[in-house]
Amino acid sequence: MADATPLVQLLMDFAPRGEPLDLAFLAQYGITTAEALRLLAAGWLRQLSDDAYLLRGDSPTLEGSVSFFARRIPGLHVSGKAALDMRGIRYNLSARPRINLWGEASFEFPSWAKESLLLTYEDERLFDANLPEAFAISAVPGRSQRMPVAATERAILEYLAGSVGSEMLREDNVNLVGMLRNIRLDVLQKLVDHCPRRDVVWALKFIGEDEDFEWAKLLEC
Repeated sequence: MADATPLVQLLMDFAPRGEPLDLAFLAQYGITTAEALRLLAAGWLRQLSDDAYLLRGDSPTLEGSVSFFARRIPGLHVSGKAALDMRGIRYNLSARPRINLWGEASFEFPSWAKESLLLTYEDERLFDANLPEAFAISAVPGRSQRMPVAATERAILEYLAGSVGSEMLREDNVNLVGMLRNIRLDVLQKLVDHCPRRDVVWALKFIGEDEDFEWAKLLEC
């Protein structure tokens, strides 16, 4: 092939380490499909799965992988307990914490993602269609700005949605909500107003009231 040095240098300059690349992402930096395939054949890129590539010698990271899938799955974000952890609310952590993801479409994750991430994925709608897109979802300071993470108020509702029906997780629910003294009532109220899961909403309110939190007393359900 022609001298690949300029293309390789371009990749080294802009490609986020640990984040898989697809052809559309490469095209934004002037690398055509043909050039990408030449780089693949020459060993400068390696293919993880269909339209997922990494620089030679690189490995997918948590932040890079989530950022990659967020470009492919509508509404994808870190959710539930994993989001609370990233927001500094840490309870009962394991050596390798599970990564909770939530999106708006069914998706089959490739084998490399399942191997590198201990992930769960939920695509059942928790909020109605009138909630603004990506409400209470944003990047976390100090982490990749391309990785969307649920805000605390959204994350606790997402967590309770999967645990409120389990008696075994009741203590976990109480302990997690008990760490949320400084929850933002205006954000939570908007989420609650658009959440059809009343069992989740009332569970959060009841636990918060038991903790004597002011936001729980003021929350309208």
